[in-house]
Amino acid sequence: MGLLENFQISEWLTPSTVSIAIRFILTLLIGYPLIKALTKIFVRLLSRHLTPQSEMIVKRIIWYTLLTVLWVSALNQLGFKLSALLGAAGIFGVAIGFASQTSFSNLISGLFMITEKSFVVGDTIQIGSTVGVVLSIDLLSVKLKTFDNRFIRIPNENLIKAELINISRYPIRRTDFEIGISGKSDMQKAQDIVREVISQNELALKDPAPYVAISAFSDTEVILKVGIWANKENVYKCGAQMKIELYERLKKEGVVVPIPPRIYAMTDEDRWFFSQLIAKKNSIEES
Repeated sequence: MGLLENFQISEWLTPSTVSIAIRFILTLLIGYPLIKALTKIFVRLLSRHLTPQSEMIVKRIIWYTLLTVLWVSALNQLGFKLSALLGAAGIFGVAIGFASQTSFSNLISGLFMITEKSFVVGDTIQIGSTVGVVLSIDLLSVKLKTFDNRFIRIPNENLIKAELINISRYPIRRTDFEIGISGKSDMQKAQDIVREVISQNELALKDPAPYVAISAFSDTEVILKVGIWANKENVYKCGAQMKIELYERLKKEGVVVPIPPRIYAMTDEDRWFFSQLIAKKNSIEES
């Protein structure tokens, strides 16, 4: 109680301390809207020369730089010396630096990725077994949305070290798959049928021309390698359609197409394709 008895509010609330407190509050109240407006202005001026992901990074850099200046100015109103603040920040920065080496590595990796421009926001990329659409490229990580609607965060350092495939970089893509033809079938006839079916599909591009050739032989079948070009937004749909259409047409023309018995060795796309065939066969038998 002795300290409280000796403490007089009137001694603390002097005109000078009230003035300092008012200046501190006014600096923050005026500063926050001001730096928001300045950030928008700077980003708007630079947006013509920036990609969407570069714009995100620049916006954050401008915002945090102006925010730092604001707080230094506000604390200066309270009597904090800039030299003391810088000294404290330096000591604090060294301590944080040792504890956040990974974050710093991710930051540097992010800057390299922005400079390299391997992908942009909206591209579909593959890293290892992960495939997704780029939602954002931040200072420390890249956010993806997968086709089965999952959110994935990948540290920038991992992206720099890993092999990255930009699936949607170019406007057209080629979908490749193989068809097994009975060794007793007419190979030239089979190839002509494949080319004809491809030419009738609206999603398949005529230029570049599709690729159809014999790629391998076995004791019971001949493997036809088929490559079809399509616009990047239609490539998966085109590949799935063509497999079903080719199977049905070759079977109709008397060219036997054996369904591979090793289901476990197929890709997800192949499993979907053969599930469609089985479902269609069952519906025909039931009718």
